[in-house]
Amino acid sequence: MNAWAEFLNNNDKLIHKFEHYFPIYERHFKSYANKSLVFLEIGVGEGGSLQLWRKFFGPLAVIVGIDIDPNCKRHESPGINIRIGDQSDSVFLDSIIKEFGTPDIVLDNGSHIQAHVLKSFLHLYPKVSKNGIYLIEDLHTAYWPEFGGGIENPNTFINFSKRCVDKINAYYTRGAIQSDLITSQTRSIAFYDSVICYEKGYINRRNLTPKSRSSTDVDTVNSQRVFDKLCGRIDHQIDSIPIVTINYNTPELVGDLIGSLRNFYRNRVYIIDGSDDPEKAAGVRALTMKYDNVELIPFGYNIHHGPGMAWAFANLNLGNKVLVMDSDCTVLKNGFLESMVEHLKEDMYGVGCLTPISESGYPPKEGEVGFPYLSAVLMLLNLQIVKQFPLPTKHGAPMLSPMLTLHKQGLSHLLKNIDWVFEDLTENSAKRYIEHPWQGTSSRTGGYHLS
Repeated sequence: MNAWAEFLNNNDKLIHKFEHYFPIYERHFKSYANKSLVFLEIGVGEGGSLQLWRKFFGPLAVIVGIDIDPNCKRHESPGINIRIGDQSDSVFLDSIIKEFGTPDIVLDNGSHIQAHVLKSFLHLYPKVSKNGIYLIEDLHTAYWPEFGGGIENPNTFINFSKRCVDKINAYYTRGAIQSDLITSQTRSIAFYDSVICYEKGYINRRNLTPKSRSSTDVDTVNSQRVFDKLCGRIDHQIDSIPIVTINYNTPELVGDLIGSLRNFYRNRVYIIDGSDDPEKAAGVRALTMKYDNVELIPFGYNIHHGPGMAWAFANLNLGNKVLVMDSDCTVLKNGFLESMVEHLKEDMYGVGCLTPISESGYPPKEGEVGFPYLSAVLMLLNLQIVKQFPLPTKHGAPMLSPMLTLHKQGLSHLLKNIDWVFEDLTENSAKRYIEHPWQGTSSRTGGYHLS
């Protein structure tokens, strides 16, 4: 179906579009035609636009329109879903996603009020599918005061998007611009007359040396190191550190973890899934489809935290440094991994939050001598050192065995406490990088299930 031809031959509900929009639609939407997708249009108007998209995308598409005007509900018909609500209401937007699923394409043709446009984008863009599209039209309103616009107004969507051009290129700014979701999840931003289109996707910023008879794999590695050094990156090591998380029947928690991680980092994530509830396991499996660079290792039974970590350390090709995070962690802002890397030296076991513990696995009683325990909630490890000691075990304190061995051998100095990690993992404290609700998994699944 050709959108322009459908527009010209339309004899049904009113469609209000500028002529030059149609080549833009064809360029960005054509590859989705006749495929299974969720299409969300903000702004229903007279209902003609939704009819056009119903025909353009074909029978496999889920077509959803939202509008604040209750009268728009009358345009609902078979294959066209209309819900009434405010595009700047995050609770309403979340209800749309819960009902219809992750949107693959969002088209904002709503109020055109700049604050509404920006608020909708900031809430929905992280939730759009990993290779999806977010297109905003009628952005000439960004220059009109009655819509909250103005050439010098920094809060218009056009001026916001101009700044996002720098965000896409944050990798190369030598730290002057912090990378964020725009950097990590955006393949392109296209500017047109009155239209801006964001295309999501992962960019592998590898600097490759073309193969020749005289070049080697070492040349390619050295080329990448030189390139990363020019860009001011920390030896390219941040992006290459794998992340391991252990999950048990809580897809909503691990989903929040990965979603918050992807706001700032593209690192490979391994989900060691011990879900024994088929519905929960399916929910975790869906995450691997939603996010790039996520690998699921399903066990089908509760493998437990300690054995799950031990299996990952022994069987996955993780390299030397590995970050372990509880599945109920949420990342609040960029920079935590860089900080942990700075603290971890090559001859150390690991860094994170150290607290005293007894041989029984509980805090030392009065008069009892304890020893340092590295919390498995958030820890950065040198696997080469870790594998020289007992691996984590099935226990409420899964790191007890290796910590006790380090203590008895007089090697607890191979551990290091990071102040902000300690504070972030302390209940009722101000959080800097990580939010962690203690017993997030156990409170949802009825305990630790150690017996």
